[in-house]
Amino acid sequence: MTVDAFRQIQAWTRNRFVAIGLVLLCFEPAIGASLARLLHHGRWFSDWEAVVCAAHALRTGQNPYTAHIDCPGLDPAAFVYAPQVARVFAPVVGVLGIDGARLLGLCLILPGMAYVVWYVVARRFENLPLSARLMGFAAVRGSTVSTGNIGFPMQALAIWARLAFRARWPFVAAVVAGALVKPIFLVNLLVLLVEDRPVVERLRAFLVSALAGLAVVTAVLLTAGPLFAAWNMSLHDVVLTQQPGSGFAKLADFIGLGSGGPLALGLYAMISLVLTAAVMAIAEWGDLADDERVLLGLGLAQLINPRLNDYDLYLLFPGLALAVMALRRGNALVFRRLSWLYVALTIGNILAITFSVKALKDLPSTYVGACALVVISGAVVAWPHRVRLRRRVEVALAILPGSRAG
Repeated sequence: MTVDAFRQIQAWTRNRFVAIGLVLLCFEPAIGASLARLLHHGRWFSDWEAVVCAAHALRTGQNPYTAHIDCPGLDPAAFVYAPQVARVFAPVVGVLGIDGARLLGLCLILPGMAYVVWYVVARRFENLPLSARLMGFAAVRGSTVSTGNIGFPMQALAIWARLAFRARWPFVAAVVAGALVKPIFLVNLLVLLVEDRPVVERLRAFLVSALAGLAVVTAVLLTAGPLFAAWNMSLHDVVLTQQPGSGFAKLADFIGLGSGGPLALGLYAMISLVLTAAVMAIAEWGDLADDERVLLGLGLAQLINPRLNDYDLYLLFPGLALAVMALRRGNALVFRRLSWLYVALTIGNILAITFSVKALKDLPSTYVGACALVVISGAVVAWPHRVRLRRRVEVALAILPGSRAG
């Protein structure tokens, strides 16, 4: 192939009808899923209803983690968040009622969803073609919109905090606050490692922020109270068994390691370290603007989430496109091939969604392909700097305690 995928798609979309077709393809999953739910009277915003129902359950003396809770007018998903989340919203349900609390959630989730979509599709990025972002958007299941996951306002708050302030602490505060609800939200701290600052300063900020986040998560675990056992069982049954997502947990199950054994945890740690190093290399030598570094960090951080969910893909695919674009001024051959790999990943997801291709759904192809793309991009951009990297490693090892004799 003599032309990269992004340039080829831009050439195709110079035709007005092709451009319109691409835009329709982009929004078809969301629109199609919404229309299907309207026509078949499907349930809406079941993830948020799970929070409302859990809060109502606590107020009425029910266990929020049981399968059948009496929540009039709601059809919630399983509640998998910490008991403290239900406790916080219990007074809200008491004041507003079930319907009022449901409406309040929609007032938070819908603007958050709109902000995330604006960020990944409409916001201008100098080195990220719109066509690449549209294809990534089309590769996400439309039901992600209609389930109303609480992750949308959390992601929106973190993005806004990073864009609106030059200081780090508002972004760190937003991520740590999100970890109160979803501990895995801490992966977004990867953004701190790809900033345009000295490496030592980045590492220090990341470690301090990660320790603060882990302290918050530990506090949540220690104060869960008598519902801790039920919460833990719900996490195991729903998160790890029924809905493992499309990330590392799916890969571990596919190759027979399970998701909680020592081999799986060791493999997960190794993959996460390699991915982090690759992302840092892409940010360091990929000639990306500051705002593109943020998107790169937010997007590729999702690969470190062992339970990669559909709504995480909204950030992942633009991050992958940026990882490919980082090679545009380097190895032309690798750039072209990786650009077509990116397109293949999006098309695979589109086919799995549109035609319910079971073989594609069962394979951890999105995660494996995305990891391969990131690692290859990181290795290619780092290769010309290998001598300098080796010297840095040698200097770091030389100052470690016990590295010198005597």
